[in-house]
Amino acid sequence: MPKVMLIKVPSYSDVISPPLGIGYLASNLNGTADVVIVDGIKIRLKPKQLGPALKAVEPDVVGLSIVSAAARNALEYIKEIRSNRPDSIIVAGGSHPSLVPEEFYDATRGDIDYILRGDAEISFKKLVERCWNLKSRDVKCSDIRDIPGIYAEASDGVVASEIPVNQECNDFGMPEWKLMPPASYPKSPQGAFFRKFPVAPLITSRGCTFNCGFCSAAKLKGRIVRFRTSELITDEIKLLRDDFGVKEIQIIDDNFAASKEHALSVCESIIANDLVMPWTCPNGIRVDTVDDEVVDAMKASGCYSISFGLETGSRKELERMNKRLDLDKAVNTINSIVKKNIQVNGFFILGFPGETREDIYETMKLANELPLTRAHFMLFTPLPGCEAFDRISKEQGSEFRYDSTFAEVSYVPDGFTARELKKLHRKAIVRFYSRPEKACKLLPALSSPERLYYFVRRVVYWLWRS
Repeated sequence: MPKVMLIKVPSYSDVISPPLGIGYLASNLNGTADVVIVDGIKIRLKPKQLGPALKAVEPDVVGLSIVSAAARNALEYIKEIRSNRPDSIIVAGGSHPSLVPEEFYDATRGDIDYILRGDAEISFKKLVERCWNLKSRDVKCSDIRDIPGIYAEASDGVVASEIPVNQECNDFGMPEWKLMPPASYPKSPQGAFFRKFPVAPLITSRGCTFNCGFCSAAKLKGRIVRFRTSELITDEIKLLRDDFGVKEIQIIDDNFAASKEHALSVCESIIANDLVMPWTCPNGIRVDTVDDEVVDAMKASGCYSISFGLETGSRKELERMNKRLDLDKAVNTINSIVKKNIQVNGFFILGFPGETREDIYETMKLANELPLTRAHFMLFTPLPGCEAFDRISKEQGSEFRYDSTFAEVSYVPDGFTARELKKLHRKAIVRFYSRPEKACKLLPALSSPERLYYFVRRVVYWLWRS
């Protein structure tokens, strides 16, 4: 069988946990290839460290998972792979190549052979089975045109198929956990914030029905939400608990509560199968998709913390973002959840196009008035695939960055300077956490030297990265 190396290309991240995307790819290659996972974020992989790893494995196919923040780094990694393995097939995937395939292909100067867009379990398996020893220039368009989401320059032209969406996610089973055991990861699954270790991420659905102006999830995964069965989810939780010692779960769906029926079914199945353990929703779900019945079921099944994407305290800005959120109802829901002794965290965006200083101060005011355990203030980054990216690209050309983290100024709205925007970003963070009652809620993150390290690392990065 061919040998496949799957690499998570590193960029700065507070989230250091098993990469589910390539875990699913590995699982679906069972019986087709021998697979090795290299998590570049976990091991802080440098391009020059690739040589020994490639020599040890001698992969026939190297697949890279790349987000926009890692796009520049990825070019160095690809160059190093091609230098060390001139005959290997190099495949790029992940959100960034998926959304700007031509641009990314050109940037690699022909060093990659194929790009696979969107959910790639089906397409990657087909590609490995059919082309594991064939570079794109050695195949014809007709040989690969039926592979979902593929982009490649074949011998007789360019093949570019649409991002595959609405694939049945139950067919993909579970990630290949034995290649990325949760206990082998550092204690930073979401910064330093968790209760019990080891912690494992889990998805129960794919897709998002909303189309917020700052987010590319709908374009990347489709606007029809596809749900895994509660039986498959609880089977995975049982496997993680019994075989890998996992003591906490983090459900990282785009919106766990997109379907009330699904959310209740998952919670009830966890309880019925005696799998209650601490779990959280750290990615930020919509506050208007939960009610008392859902929250009560979540708590009964072990949920102790929910993060909501609130984005802004300005109603005008919510309209610009196409967020469609009723702030008054959101405030009432959050107050109700906190009374049930569940932590609530909020995500906020600063610097969205059209935003004013008044809007930013309204966001600070909302964050400080709500009974939040943590508030995460992110500088707006126009990611490929979101509505704002398309609009800004037409208006400003290349005068912004999309390969930066949300702690860095990548776009400056009219009326601001980059320096002022970062100053307001720092002010929002300091104003929220400088209050004693908020600072005290961070104490659990300081319970060990390792957790203290990741906590301090996070604070330094978000305050001083510019």
